[in-house]
Amino acid sequence: MVYVSDGDGKPLMPAESYGKIRHLLNDKKDKVVKKNLFAIQLLDG
Repeated sequence: MVYVSDGDGKPLMPAESYGKIRHLLNDKKDKVVKKNLFAIQLLDG
């Protein structure tokens, strides 16, 4: 499970699709915030 937050840091629903998360990371549309829980923050609006 990957925890997701929006650009302002507000929490969103956790994601379970690792393929979609991997594509977002490769396209530089989000960034890793925490590695121990693996949380990402979306950069696009």
